[in-house]
Formats: sequence, structure tokens, C-alpha cells
Amino acid sequence: MNEVFGRKYKDHLVIGVAPTKRGFLSMEEAVRQKEKFMAVIRGVKSDIVTIVDIDDICENGIMYRYEEVAQVAEKFRLAGIDALFTPFCDFGEEQTVATLAARLNVPTLVWGPRDERPNTDESRGRDTQCGMFAATKVMRRYGVRYSYIFNCETDHPMFEQGYTNFLRVVNALKTVHGLRIAKFGSRPLPFISVTGNEGDLMTKFGITTVPVSLTDVKQDADAIEAENGEFYQAYTADIMKRMDCSAMAEDKVRRVAAITMAAKKQMLEKDCTVGAMECWPATSLFGVAVCTTLGELSDDGFPISCENDINGAVTMALLRAISLGEGSVFLADLTIRDPENDNAELLWHCGPFPYSLKDAGCQALMAERL
Repeated sequence: MNEVFGRKYKDHLVIGVAPTKRGFLSMEEAVRQKEKFMAVIRGVKSDIVTIVDIDDICENGIMYRYEEVAQVAEKFRLAGIDALFTPFCDFGEEQTVATLAARLNVPTLVWGPRDERPNTDESRGRDTQCGMFAATKVMRRYGVRYSYIFNCETDHPMFEQGYTNFLRVVNALKTVHGLRIAKFGSRPLPFISVTGNEGDLMTKFGITTVPVSLTDVKQDADAIEAENGEFYQAYTADIMKRMDCSAMAEDKVRRVAAITMAAKKQMLEKDCTVGAMECWPATSLFGVAVCTTLGELSDDGFPISCENDINGAVTMALLRAISLGEGSVFLADLTIRDPENDNAELLWHCGPFPYSLKDAGCQALMAERL
């Protein structure tokens, strides 16, 4: 059970990379271009991105023969790629590139380097941009949805930034389709503003809301406290070490730890990665406010919105996806304008924020509020 409570959310993307060249243009030059861009993309988010190449199918891992399209497509399908990247080493082959993209029907990224000055009036080397225009026109006719990076060299910041932004979008798409949201309880009675159409979310995006009884969370928390297991003891001690809990009785701190573990257990058992919590009305049932629980689970990668805000939960899932693990997400109330600064806003109502957002020079405080 400890491995369940200690689990952290982690994204994973599989990207198929199919470089292309024009059949009669220089293979040596194409390989030179390939080595440059592959060196860059292999270093981008390598902890969460698996790159699938075609080195075992195409000559030097560069596609130009139409006869190899089916084999490349099959390899990518078996690998379960989430997206396709088709870098142009030169003019490329529009037939092979567009056909591959159409068969796979996944988000597609197109890029080619910015060519040097033409050598002569008769011979212009690679003509990369022209080939990209031709290929993407065919993609549009096939109904392929693609994005692109402006022609630039691989050492230009635009290349890595464009590739990284594509990964963010792909991860957002992957996250939304099939997303399961743990719906803890129901919305507080006075808050009509957080209502959402669960049927539309399912029909349009494949998002499922999964009911979670607050009573089940309470019972799990009771069992965790009664068992007083190793992870529970260590986690409680960790909270008290990280935060100033002097304003709370120790049994309340222990209860916060138990509720946090119980909520996470319910999410994992129901295959949910985000949630929406009834929040402050549950305080009387749980015995403590759930603000710290929401912040702690967000730091673990399982964000939960306040007041059963389903649309807020979807938003947090999207933010987590596009961040690619670069930080914890949070959902804040736009509470009041600064009395003097027109460009400042108070983003605080209750305290459901991740511990990781804390200023390094400040002590986090946990205190009873409700």
C-alpha cells in the first residue's frame, strides 16, 4: 500500500520521428541535417519523451521511398506514438510524408532548416521550404492536422522552443481524451457558478466524471489512522517538519495526513488523475478542512479543484499537461483588486495551494480556519 500512497503523477509521450529527403538529392547532406536536429530533440524532455526513429527501416533513417511508408506506419502504430514529427532534410518527398501522416492520423509537426544562400542560379541545394509547402498542401487535402516551426537552424532558440511547444500541445490532447475526474461529493448549495455539463464533457471530449463518496474518504481516513502504518507516520512527520503546525493540535495534523492519503487512494483506485472536491462543506464530516490536502495532492501531480468545480478540474489537467512536469498547478480565486496597484490582484481566498509555491525564505503555516 505504501507504493500507492507514495505514487507521483508522471507524463509520458511517444513521438515518431520520420525525417525525409528528396530521392535524388545528396544523402550525405541529408544525414548531416538529420544528425543536427536529432541531437537537439533527443535532449528535450528526455525523462518523459520516448523517441521512435526509423533507422531500422529506411536508409540512414531518412524516408524517401514510398514503398517503405507502410512499414514505417506499422512500426509507429505498434509503438503507440502520440504524435509524428517529420523534419525535412531538404526538399523531401511529399508523397511519402503526406501519406504517412494521413495513415497515422496523429498530431503532426513539420519543420525544415533555413537554407543557405543558393550556390548558383541553376542549383539551389536543398530548396527545403518549397518541399514543405508542397507536402503540407497534400496533408491539408488528406485532412491531416499539422503544426510547423518556421525555417530555422537547429541551434536557433526557435527550433527547440517550437518542438517543446508541440510536445505541450500533444500532451494536452492526450490528457483530455479519456480524462477521468474524481468527483468528491457535490457542489456547495450556494455556488451555481461552478456547475458544468458532464454529458457534454463526455460526448465532446471523452471526459468522464467518477463519483466519490465523501463517506468513503472518511472511512478510509479512519482506517489509515487506526492502522498507524509506516507511511502514515512518516508522512505526518514530514508535514510537521515542513510546516509550522503550532496553531493546530497534533491529532488535527494527523487527520489532515490521513484525509490526504485517503483522497489519493480513492483517485488511484478509480483511475482518476484530477479531481473536484466539495471542499468546505465537508469539514464537519472530515474533522478538518481539506485545503492542505488539495495542495499536497497537487504537488504529487493529482490536482483537485475546490467547490466541486468540474470545469476547473479540466483546466488544472490541461495546465499540468502543458507544464510537462515543470511545476505544480493551482486554481486561485480572483478575490479583490489591490487597493492601489491597478495591475495587482489578490489570488487568495482559502488555502488550497501547493507547498512548492512557497517562497524559499518563508515558513509555511497550517492553522485551523473553519
